Amino acid sequence: MKSVIRRRRFLVVLATMTGLTTLTPVLTQGQSGVQILYALKPNGQLSYYSYSGLPDPNNFRNRGAEKVISNGWNEYSKVFSGGSGVLFALKPNGQLSYYSYSGLPDPNNFRNRGAEKVISDGWNEYSKVFSGGSGVLFALKPNGQLSYYSYSGLPDPNNFRNRGAEKVISDGWNEYSKVFSGGSGVLFALKPNGQLSYYSYSGLPDPNNFQNRGAETVISDGWNQYQNIF
Repeated sequence: MKSVIRRRRFLVVLATMTGLTTLTPVLTQGQSGVQILYALKPNGQLSYYSYSGLPDPNNFRNRGAEKVISNGWNEYSKVFSGGSGVLFALKPNGQLSYYSYSGLPDPNNFRNRGAEKVISDGWNEYSKVFSGGSGVLFALKPNGQLSYYSYSGLPDPNNFRNRGAEKVISDGWNEYSKVFSGGSGVLFALKPNGQLSYYSYSGLPDPNNFQNRGAETVISDGWNQYQNIF
């Protein structure tokens, strides 16, 4: 728990220093164990920071400075990492696309000449879409129904399982003010009263693969003292 708190404090300090609006940690290690933080400015400029080991200031490459990827990312309502060299980008009209790269996300390392590859439309039916890593996308509807999509390799339309259709996990997730992935088969769920819980599963997040009979496991209370938890 202490290591999580230290990491959260570091991200807050880094965001304050650089004037960034979003910091997104990658769910998996980059090439040779390098970790990546994406940073998106309000003007649409996307950059990244890379480090080895723990995110101590001395472990950051490029002397701790950002490396700019490109501009124009403010055309998307949400940009998030899928890990394994994949960036998802969701437009306000519900079109979901992805970008892929090899190694570090330097401009010259992006495939498809740095252009987006469209996955499909209609994702604005969900109130939240987020990655679980390992080829899993979670999708939460306003009515509290949580589903997932899974794919192998890159998230091209033909690589999605279940013929590209969602697989429903369960209902009732609108009791939480925030649901997010911790990677490695863990979902965190925060209630408005500040109680933080988690769900865990093995393999794909099918209902029968959840541990604890699909029930939450409470971590602790008091998390509503924080503005954001991720």
